[in-house]
Amino acid sequence: KSNLIPGNNPRTREINILKRELAAEQLVAHSNDVRKSFPEGIHGFVLGGDFNTNRDEFVSERTLSIFEKAGFIDPFAKLPLPLRITRPRSGRYPDTTFDYILSKGLRQIGNPEILKTNVSDHYPVTSELILP
Repeated sequence: KSNLIPGNNPRTREINILKRELAAEQLVAHSNDVRKSFPEGIHGFVLGGDFNTNRDEFVSERTLSIFEKAGFIDPFAKLPLPLRITRPRSGRYPDTTFDYILSKGLRQIGNPEILKTNVSDHYPVTSELILP
């Protein structure tokens, strides 16, 4: 859920956080259902995209921790902000991390690569993952 909607007040912000947390819980539940349906055929999962959250600004939000508790790895979790900026400063909004590639059951090679481009207001993120 976007953070830049009209009426961005504390109540709207709280509702957006709850929507993101609920979406995270639904994705985790769905991945568990898929694994149960194909017990021998699923080697891992990849979740990626614009999550509109981070640990810097949204300190009490649980979205990323919901994924981590379910076994998804966030390769940005231990990197300092300058190495994980996916949305550069814009007006009053600071440099931030909103875009992620989370994985479960896969091995990641190195850190994700952030491609600095002006095609979007967000930088694309790529990562090399290896099946077990």
